[in-house]
Amino acid sequence: MSQIQHPNILHFYGVCVEKEPFYIVMEYMNSGDLLSYLQSTCAPAAAEPYAPVVSSLTVADLLNMARDINQGCVYLEDTKKIHRDLAARNCLVRCEEVDGAVRRTVKIADFGMSRDVYSKDYYRRGMRRGGPGVPVKWMAPECLTENIHTTQSDVWSFGVVLYELMAYGQKGPYHELSNDYVLEMQKRGGIHPLMVDKTMELEPTVRNVMLQCWKMNRDERPTFRSVLQVLESLLENYIATNEAGSQGETEVFLINEKHQTEGTMLTGPGKCESFPTLRRKEYSAGNIIAFS
Repeated sequence: MSQIQHPNILHFYGVCVEKEPFYIVMEYMNSGDLLSYLQSTCAPAAAEPYAPVVSSLTVADLLNMARDINQGCVYLEDTKKIHRDLAARNCLVRCEEVDGAVRRTVKIADFGMSRDVYSKDYYRRGMRRGGPGVPVKWMAPECLTENIHTTQSDVWSFGVVLYELMAYGQKGPYHELSNDYVLEMQKRGGIHPLMVDKTMELEPTVRNVMLQCWKMNRDERPTFRSVLQVLESLLENYIATNEAGSQGETEVFLINEKHQTEGTMLTGPGKCESFPTLRRKEYSAGNIIAFS
């Protein structure tokens, strides 16, 4: 682990094992795990159901955090490493004040570091008590049905992390379903979070990225590098349209090296404060090509 060097992957310094208690020495991230951080930025939930989330985070903040995670994943992809447990709870956040603004850095943490804290997210049926569980709701179908773990299964998990980000950590994937039910549905042909969550409003390209990550055939999922191109284009467009205060457009390409998927052209109405309100602003996207 100490040989992994990337600005978006938590640095591992070493271990202390001379006597108990044993210690793992890791890089310090002052804002804790990403899931808790997202939740901390939100106002108390409104009483009415499906009320919009009120958060201090902007669209640019969400896209920057997604890009940080994706950049770490590109490194893992390029170096042939598989994470197996990519989730918001397994990413850490550092916040710094620079010129009066908050600069956030998100880093992918080591595997299994959060299992004790978020034990309900891990499934243990048929395993010895106290043994390690598996994060069923974040795992690709082939991981659960064939015990196959690849970079493509990490891509699936990244789609779930993107879902967590867009929900501001207020709900997890399949939040109303049990682990048993999700496992059974994956065995019967597959399920993904947006098949269940019909109320979540998303910017069209973000939705398309998620759906591409959740292709049931793992060979049809995009690479991390191609997803990074989409996130960077979205972020650039958001910044440009907010600075100009007028309607802008961006070309966003999601390229699968194996299948050469076509790109997407988005035409937006200009400034948009948050993804949950984007569709209510009548996002004028006459040239959107939906990824199925």
